[in-house]
Amino acid sequence: MDSLRILILTAVLLTPHSSWADEIRSVRGDGVAPARIDPPAEPKIERYAGTMDISTPQANSSKERAQAVAGSAYTVITPLFLGNGNNYSFIRFMNGASTTSTYFATVVGSPSARNYGTATITVAPFASPQYSISDILSVIGVSGTTNGDCCLSIYLKSSNPVNTAFQHVVWNSTTGFFENASICTYTSTVSYENLNRILVNVHTSRIPAYPGIIFLHNYASFPVSYRVDIFNARTGAYLGNVFFNLGANDTGSEEFSQTEKTLGWTPGPNDYHVNMVFSPSVSGATYYGLGASAINNLQLNSLTNMSVACIVNN
Repeated sequence: MDSLRILILTAVLLTPHSSWADEIRSVRGDGVAPARIDPPAEPKIERYAGTMDISTPQANSSKERAQAVAGSAYTVITPLFLGNGNNYSFIRFMNGASTTSTYFATVVGSPSARNYGTATITVAPFASPQYSISDILSVIGVSGTTNGDCCLSIYLKSSNPVNTAFQHVVWNSTTGFFENASICTYTSTVSYENLNRILVNVHTSRIPAYPGIIFLHNYASFPVSYRVDIFNARTGAYLGNVFFNLGANDTGSEEFSQTEKTLGWTPGPNDYHVNMVFSPSVSGATYYGLGASAINNLQLNSLTNMSVACIVNN
């Protein structure tokens, strides 16, 4: 399914601004929130006081690699950028469950295999707070690499695997280049099709240099109306819902600033991102949609595909 997203965006990215795709105008919905068990809440990041699973030292290694992390039990985020070449990593922790989820982010060095420590990130339902790698390092009490390490990775676990996901984005402070650097891993026992129903950390008008754009394709051979529930990405607070109406095999797009107007919502000072959950407008109907999101990098006059999010498979 990720390849289909790329194909759709490839088609629209090669055309001028005025013809990315048929412009669709969202229609305001009924404002009825989906069922949830836990309420919205501010995210919480802190140092983990327990001990994560670790393997035994590698006896035959030419370097001391005590307490090397057994990576097969984790989802790995790599490579991370701490400012080299003015590139900086940011991690978005997406909770697609109706209950609060906790992430365990263990920082591992290379080539030492040193376990630098673990941060816990508590995330409300339908939220996806963003943290810089510097935020995570600060919580575990380190400022950067040590003991000759060149690089860091995050070994990630979740209290609610499969229903949680992440995005790894990289921003260059000099050029303004911004990209989705997520690398996903897959297992044969997990269905990933629900990822096509969620757009993570869509940019609001609070980030005017990188406005967010939504794309939606209807691959049915008949017109379909799609419901989109929208949540504050930091807290998971429900903002409302809109509908997109598409013809047969139709692709449409809308800048999120227009969706804000449809909602009647003005982002506050810290409302930089939203999450969008797509479903058929008729409950129980088959879902024929394929959603994608991009940012319009005004400094570089280019679009960047920000659609991909990776499930935490632990």
